[in-house]
Amino acid sequence: MRGLKFLVPCLAGLGILFFFIGTVLAVDGSDGGRTPQDPSGPNPGGLSLAEVLVRVLEKNPELGVAAGEIEALQGRIRQAGLRPNPSLDTLVENVAGTGEMGWIHSAETTIQVQIPLERASKRRTRVQSAVWEKDLAVKESEVLRAEVVAGAVGAFAEVLACQERRKNRKELLELAERIDQTVTGRVSAGKVSPIEAYRSQVTLQTARLEKEKADQALVSARQYLSSFWMGSGAEIPNVLGSFRLPPAAVVQNNGGSGIHGNPQWEMADVRIEAQKGAIALETAAARPDPVLTAGFRRLTPLGESALVAGVSFPLPFFDRRQGAIAEARSRVEKARREKTALENRLTTILRLRQESAGSTFREAAALRDQILPQAEEALLRLQEGYRQGKFDFLPVLDAQRTYAELKGRYVDVIEAAMKAAIEIQKLNGSIMTPGSLSYLDPEKKENHENQ
Repeated sequence: MRGLKFLVPCLAGLGILFFFIGTVLAVDGSDGGRTPQDPSGPNPGGLSLAEVLVRVLEKNPELGVAAGEIEALQGRIRQAGLRPNPSLDTLVENVAGTGEMGWIHSAETTIQVQIPLERASKRRTRVQSAVWEKDLAVKESEVLRAEVVAGAVGAFAEVLACQERRKNRKELLELAERIDQTVTGRVSAGKVSPIEAYRSQVTLQTARLEKEKADQALVSARQYLSSFWMGSGAEIPNVLGSFRLPPAAVVQNNGGSGIHGNPQWEMADVRIEAQKGAIALETAAARPDPVLTAGFRRLTPLGESALVAGVSFPLPFFDRRQGAIAEARSRVEKARREKTALENRLTTILRLRQESAGSTFREAAALRDQILPQAEEALLRLQEGYRQGKFDFLPVLDAQRTYAELKGRYVDVIEAAMKAAIEIQKLNGSIMTPGSLSYLDPEKKENHENQ
């Protein structure tokens, strides 16, 4: 009876629990069959740079390989800290001889253990060398991470540029359609020659082709961007960012650390220390370790037993790791020279990129502030004059073509400036600093005009 009294409340509690679960499932099922959105799937609102970088850092296959290497080297550190194993030896002497030594009647059996007495300093040196190897792999991973992030940010900027080109081509197509309507009306009214209608149609068809090319370029740019996380491009309807000149401070790097923040520079320092660790490892290996022997011996003829003990010392007459030590020292010198060469190369590239970016920024500012507004004003005035019969159609076509070329040139220059800023940030190491890419954030409203 007491068992039934205990069972009834339990069954009641289970019934309440099942009712609650069924209610929750029913409410969830009434949502029209919708499922939570997969973060790696299509995002109707578009992807921001932060979302792109999250996907890249989580799913990029090259970064996964680097992480596996670091994990493997962690096992090497553990292995380096282990002591050498002892060995168990068995020796039977005076067996199967002649006369009284026949068979095993005069056998002497020895069982002994040999224990290498490795110095603790040698083990510490071995562990430290393995730690330096892991640190070097970590720095290599940081270099790869910066390369991948810079590539992804550059691809993001390319998608922004393609979106801007498509927008411009759409506007230019609409402009060509309006001009064609004006020309068609004037031809129908008999005010101008039908030849002008043919010219207008040629310009209109050219604008449509350019719009199609811009659409296809955008598709390709999306596919390239999504390849950084093994996507297909279909999950990127568009990207959310600001297509404008980056801040001048990003390119000039005023007060920055130059290349000293570059992960390649930091990796060069770690490589030198790792090679120094190799010298210490080979120097420690040149000092031989004694081997302690202890065991038990059975003397069959006498029916007696005895203990055995001994110590052996390797004699380093010939092999004292001279060649390995010399090799390690040469590699340290090589690593130092490689660091000097790296400094010269990165400094030169950074200076050239900054000089090139400076001219690109000046060109973009001139196009934005002077040339494009003047070209647009000239086109509008010619359109209005043509509508009133003051100008021929050729000046309108020429102004339209010039304006379209300048709009395309402006997009190209802005894209070049953004990619130059990204390259400079990769060179000085600031690309991995939080907030360093805020100029690509669409929510920023600051005016980054260059003086």
